[in-house]
Amino acid sequence: MISWVLLAGVLTGATLSDATVRGQIRPRLSVDINGYVYNWDNIGRFVLPGETLRLATSDDANSSGWVASAGVLVDMGDATGWVAPAEPGLYPIIVTSGTTIRRINAFVMIPYDNLDRKGHLKGVRIGKYPRPIEEFPSFTKPRGFIITTPDNLDTPVSPHYTLRDFASRTMGGFPKYTVLREELLVKLELLTVMVKSRGVKFDRFVVFSGYRPPAYNWRVERGHNSAHIYGGAADI
Repeated sequence: MISWVLLAGVLTGATLSDATVRGQIRPRLSVDINGYVYNWDNIGRFVLPGETLRLATSDDANSSGWVASAGVLVDMGDATGWVAPAEPGLYPIIVTSGTTIRRINAFVMIPYDNLDRKGHLKGVRIGKYPRPIEEFPSFTKPRGFIITTPDNLDTPVSPHYTLRDFASRTMGGFPKYTVLREELLVKLELLTVMVKSRGVKFDRFVVFSGYRPPAYNWRVERGHNSAHIYGGAADI
C-alpha cells in the first residue's frame, strides 16, 4: 500500500487562484465564490459569523437565482452577497440552471478566539497553537472551528469527499471540532480526477488522517507544528 500526504499548498505557497487549479474547473454552471470558480455539484465553504460571501454564476448560465436556508441574500449589482448568520452551524445555499443544481454547504464556524488559554473549546481539549513561523505563512492559527456532529458528518464538502473524511479521529464523543481549508479540497479533487484520467478504477481516495488537534499532534508526533493542525493536509 502506498500512502501519500497531500498538502494544501502550505509549503509551496499555492492558492485557489493558481492557474493549475482554475484551469481544471471549466464553466457549465460554474459558481464563483469570492473570486474562486467551481464546477462542482457540492461545494464546502467555511466562514465566520456575519461574514459575506460574494456569489455569482458563469456568464452562460441561465440561473434561476440563489436560495439560502438562513442568513441574508443581498443584491451586489453584478453578484449576490450572502451574509452568514451569527449562530455557528451548517447553512446550505442553492442555485439552479435548468436541471443543474449547485449546492454550497456553508459552515459557519466558531471563531478561534473562543479557544481558551488552556486550549479548550466548549470543554473539548484542542490544545494550544504555536506561534506563526515567518517562513511558512500558511502555518497561522485557524480562523475558526467547524462544529462537527452526527447530523453533519456526511455533508459533502466537495464532489467526492465529506466532512467525515477530515474530522479528527482522536476526539471522543460529540460535538467534535474540525479545521479544514478549501485549498486542500481543491487539491484533493484535482488529484482524484488526475488519477482517474490515467485509467485507474476507483471512486476516491481514503483519507486516513485529516485534521489533528495540536494536543494530539504533540502527544503522537512530538512536534508543535504540522500542516494537519491547520486543516491543510490529508494522509491518503
